[in-house]
Amino acid sequence: MVFRCIALLLLVAVFCLTGCSEEASRSLDEPGLKPPDEFDGEVVVASSCKYHTYSGIHSIQSDNITENQDCIEYSYDGSSALLLKHINTGLNCCPVIAAEFLMTDSVITIVEIDSTLDGGCRCLCLFDIDYRLEGVSPGMYTVNVSEPLASPDISFVVDLSDSTSGIHCVERNSYPWKQ
Repeated sequence: MVFRCIALLLLVAVFCLTGCSEEASRSLDEPGLKPPDEFDGEVVVASSCKYHTYSGIHSIQSDNITENQDCIEYSYDGSSALLLKHINTGLNCCPVIAAEFLMTDSVITIVEIDSTLDGGCRCLCLFDIDYRLEGVSPGMYTVNVSEPLASPDISFVVDLSDSTSGIHCVERNSYPWKQ
């Protein structure tokens, strides 16, 4: 009996000493951990309301965009990172800028959220928002951007194995876009 207890204690001690490392036991839900090609998106930066003093987020092509255009400019690194700039998105003047990011098969969807958690304001403005998407392999994609104040959504097809940058615009003829 004593022999079995000692053997059991030794077995537990060996298991504890040679157990999993801390890194191997971490969950994929913890920040910073994800499979290499897993899709993820984030809001990188947003402008202030463009009707007020606006220094803007520099864009090569945005200098030629009028106030009644709603545009998505894209730039792809050729392997995984897709940068999108939504130029002239319409939101509440005092938003908490947020978005949801989805990728199903070859469709990338960004749902912009006009969050007025801080109460919002009684006005609408145009903003520029930069997004960074990771885990996007080269290939053909449909990009859909759903914004709260505009219909229909901005939707376009892009071949990221062929084109690494470009822009797609639609005209908007209602407030807050210039009429």
